[in-house]
Amino acid sequence: MKKKSLGQLGQFLLLFLCFLFSSQSVFSQIDYPEKKAVGVHINGDGFKKIQQNLIPLIMNYGINISHHFEKNFVYTLDPMSIDQLAPTEELGDIFVSIRDNLEKYFEGLVLKDHHFRATLSNMSISAIWKNINFKKDLDYNLKGNEIIKGSFVFRTNNITLQVEDAKIEDLGNPLLKSVGFNNFIVELDASTDLYVSIPVTFNRVNGDEITVKVGQPYTNLHKIQILANYEPPIKFPYIALKIEEDEYPLKREIIEQDINEHKESILTELNAKLNENFKKLAPEFLQKYITDMFSGHIRDQGQVQPPGSPADLFETPIEWGISLADIDSKKKNLELYFNGLVKDFTMTKPFPLLSYPFRGNGKIDHVNVDLENHDLTFIFDIGFINQFIYTGYHRGHLSRYLVDEKNNEYIYFEESPKIYVDENGKLKIACRAHSITRGLDRMGAKPKVHFNFELFVNFRMKADGKVSFYIESVDLDALTWDDSDLKKPFKWKGRKTLKNKFKDFQKMITDLHAKGDPPELSDEIPVPPELFGIDFDIKSVSIDPNGYILIYTNFKNL
Repeated sequence: MKKKSLGQLGQFLLLFLCFLFSSQSVFSQIDYPEKKAVGVHINGDGFKKIQQNLIPLIMNYGINISHHFEKNFVYTLDPMSIDQLAPTEELGDIFVSIRDNLEKYFEGLVLKDHHFRATLSNMSISAIWKNINFKKDLDYNLKGNEIIKGSFVFRTNNITLQVEDAKIEDLGNPLLKSVGFNNFIVELDASTDLYVSIPVTFNRVNGDEITVKVGQPYTNLHKIQILANYEPPIKFPYIALKIEEDEYPLKREIIEQDINEHKESILTELNAKLNENFKKLAPEFLQKYITDMFSGHIRDQGQVQPPGSPADLFETPIEWGISLADIDSKKKNLELYFNGLVKDFTMTKPFPLLSYPFRGNGKIDHVNVDLENHDLTFIFDIGFINQFIYTGYHRGHLSRYLVDEKNNEYIYFEESPKIYVDENGKLKIACRAHSITRGLDRMGAKPKVHFNFELFVNFRMKADGKVSFYIESVDLDALTWDDSDLKKPFKWKGRKTLKNKFKDFQKMITDLHAKGDPPELSDEIPVPPELFGIDFDIKSVSIDPNGYILIYTNFKNL
C-alpha cells in the first residue's frame, strides 16, 4: 500500500487548524450549526501564566497599549460657573466680584457660565507599564447569568501626554476667543505608581450569547502629582482697554507669569478634574469598545483545500467559521467553546447533518483526560471533523482507497468515511464501500460486492515533536457485507475471498508496525504554532469517550 494513498484519506484530519486563528474577518450574521465544535481548555497554571504576561501577549496580538496617537482630539467639559472655575473659594469670590463689576460698567458685556472646549492637535500618549494583570473573583461571588467576574489592573509611573498644539475656547463666552499652548506636556510624578483597576463581568444571555459589562473603575490618580510644561509664550487673544484714541493692551506676559506662579494650584485642580472625568468617561468608552468587540459573538473564519485534494490542483476552497458560544470558568481554569460552520460553495444541497451520528455530547470527561497537567488543550468535536471529511468525499478526492498495490486493487467508497469513538473509547473510521470482482473470484460474487468495514486509528508523538495520525489495525469483527452480492452455490467462496482480502490488509498493517513504520493517514497534525500570540508545544493527544479529540500543549515562553 502506498503511503500517498493512505494520506489521501487522512489529509482531512485537522487541516483547518493551520488557519483556525489566523484570520480576523467574520461571516455575516448566520447560524453556526455545529454546536461546541471547537474548545480551548486553559488550566490553572496556564491561566496564571497568561495573567502574569498580559503586556507581551497583548502586544504580540497586535494591540499597542504603550502608545496612542490622535491627529485631532476634541474634548468638551461640562458647563461651570465662574466661582467653580477658581481653584480656591477665596479666589472664586474675587472672580465673581470682577465679573459683576465688568458687567456693571461696560455696556453690552455679559459673561455667562463657562463651557470650555479643548482641541488637541497631534496628541501623543505614551506609557511604560510596570504590570497589567487580571484578577479573577472567587466563583461563589457569581450571581444569575454571570460567568466570570474580575478586574483588569494597570500599574505604571510613566505616562506622558504630549500635544503639539492645544487650544482652549469658551463656548459660553465666544468673545473671550481662545487660549493656546505649543508643545504642551503633561507627566506623572514618577515617585508614586498609578493604579487603575477596571472591573468587568462576563454574562451568558439567550443561551449562547456572551456579553461583557464594565464597572466603575478605581484609580489613585487623585493622590499623584501631575507635572506640566509648555513652550512659551502662551497664545492669548489680543485684549486692550481703549479710551478714545489711546489704547492700553493687556500685559500678556504678566498673566503668563501669574499662571506660572499658580501652576501648582492649577495642576491640583486639573488633577481633580482628570480623576473625575476618568471615572465618568472610562466605563463608557470601555463599554462601547468591548460591546463592539463581543457584539454577535467573537468569530473567526478561514479557508482550506478540500481533504484529499492534490497539492498541485487549484480548486474552490472550503470555507469554515467558528463563533464563540460559551465561556466556562471552573475554579482557576478557563474553557472557551466555539460553534462551527463548514461551507462548500460547490454543493447545491445542505450538509447531511443527520447522517453524522458520531458527535460529542457537549460534555468533556474531566476525570479520564489529562487536562489539568497541561497549560492549554484543544478540544475538537468529531462531528465537526466529519463535516470536513464530507467535503473531500463530495469533491471526489476520497472516492477510492488502494488496498493492494501489487494487483492494483481498490475499494470504492459509497459514502463519506466517518470518524467516531466506539463503546470501548477507541477511535475508529467507519466506511461503506464496494470492490470490483475480478478473475476466478466472480464464481462466488457479482461484479460488485458491497460491504462495511472499520479501522482502528490512533495518534502518536514522533521524535521530532510532531503528532501523526495512523492506522492501528483492521477491525475484522466489524466486517459485514451484502449477502445478496454473493452467488449460489459458491457464496462460501465469496465470503472467504472477502475475509482473506481484509486479512491480507491487516497483515500488511502489522508488518509495517513491526518495521516501526505504521501506515500514516496524516504524517503531521498541523496544529497552529501559536494562539493569541502564545507559542506552545504539543505534548500528547488523547480520545475522550464522549466523542472528542484532545490535543494537549504547554506554553513555550511564559
